[in-house]
Amino acid sequence: MYAEVNFPRVQKNERWYMKDQTPGVIPAGTRKRSGVSVKYAHRIQEKLCAAVRDVMSATVSFKMTHAASIERAKAQVWENPLYKKAPRYVQGYVQGVYHTLRDAMYFHHLEWRLSVDGVLLSPAEVRERLKTDINIYQRVDSEKSRHTYIGHPDKPY
Repeated sequence: MYAEVNFPRVQKNERWYMKDQTPGVIPAGTRKRSGVSVKYAHRIQEKLCAAVRDVMSATVSFKMTHAASIERAKAQVWENPLYKKAPRYVQGYVQGVYHTLRDAMYFHHLEWRLSVDGVLLSPAEVRERLKTDINIYQRVDSEKSRHTYIGHPDKPY
């Protein structure tokens, strides 16, 4: 009824059986283990998350540009030998922490400013001008519009 498949080895109750059904026991501790231990992976994760928090905190504190922030993250986190040694789940966790902190920075510390007639306007200023001039969006220069830090329109991100 079922086709019999002959695998080279079949595991049955912690014993390995060869094709001819002769048991071959693998001694304990001789199996090859790949990667790093869970405790060491956790320490790597904590160090890398601290580096990510440091990069994002410095970006906001010193009002860094986007390029400077990326270079700092690249140097401290992404090219760190610990990051390259870490298991994939730790790398994914660190990337998630970075994306979460970056999104929080965009939400709490940055605002999009439109360049209208050569002047950068905040969203509130755009709404105020819309009350008197409905053609404001026709004069927007999208090449000069950018994110700036809230309260510091002269500091681009």
